[in-house]
Amino acid sequence: MPELLAGWLATYENPASRKTLSRHVAPLIAGRDLATITPGEVVAWATGGAQRIANNSVRSRIAAVRSFWAWAERHGVAVQSIEVEAERLRKAYPRLFGGAETKYPNRRLERDEVGRLLSSCRDGSWQGSRNQLIVRLGIHGLRLSDITGLTWGMREADGSWSWRGKQNRLRVLVPGPALAECLRRWERAYSAGLGRTVGGDDAVIVSVKGGKRVLWGTPLGGEAVRVTVQRLAQRAGLGHLTTHDLRRTCAHLLHEARTPDGGRQFGLVEIQRALGHASPVVTERSYLAPMARADLAISSAVLDM
Repeated sequence: MPELLAGWLATYENPASRKTLSRHVAPLIAGRDLATITPGEVVAWATGGAQRIANNSVRSRIAAVRSFWAWAERHGVAVQSIEVEAERLRKAYPRLFGGAETKYPNRRLERDEVGRLLSSCRDGSWQGSRNQLIVRLGIHGLRLSDITGLTWGMREADGSWSWRGKQNRLRVLVPGPALAECLRRWERAYSAGLGRTVGGDDAVIVSVKGGKRVLWGTPLGGEAVRVTVQRLAQRAGLGHLTTHDLRRTCAHLLHEARTPDGGRQFGLVEIQRALGHASPVVTERSYLAPMARADLAISSAVLDM
């Protein structure tokens, strides 16, 4: 059974996707003959049993199990059909957007708050420079997995960066002057710390030991990035802030940007491309729709005669 699971996970190129899918399936099938796992057991696992879990988590679990069941059948392994139960769960647990089920509300920083967050990084150390890079990359719309997976080999000759992100979609980053200068300074220090030119496989964002010594060439993990962002936010007096809130801030700042005559500088499709979404529907529904109340207030004021 471990070989079957490993084969299924190997069909997903993104390591973060493989980790998530394994978490959705492995506990259910551990030490079991797939043919003996009943639809009722799958439902109990997907819904968390006595422990209530979020709607989107239920949907993710049942989708992962369905996919693995189909893989197993294609490889001659018998399973009990869960299609009826899967459809029922999809209807009973509708997808929710905009952080509707999270403990902390989603955040979208204003420009002055971004400035405060960046200022909290500037302590004269290389760790502070690394933290500033994390924030700037997040504000440019990179996901957590993009930030931790960024390597120097992803840089193009023209100074842009390109890589394969979520669902193997091509992502491109064109740094502005401030980010480009941060990267140049960081690369010089990185090469000096390694005693050689940075290599294509070297992670851009690296670990720090004891809060002082930079471990050049040692990638920083996702949880460490989350903790770093939260600490910087607390230091800046911004309260709770997640790495993904930086990505939401990217959408917010682009959405609020105005031309000299007051029109929107960026349309929905342009914001979608900046975030790397597969469809503008995702951008509108999960990133911009929660901000639509302000637009409605403005339109109401115009119509209130």
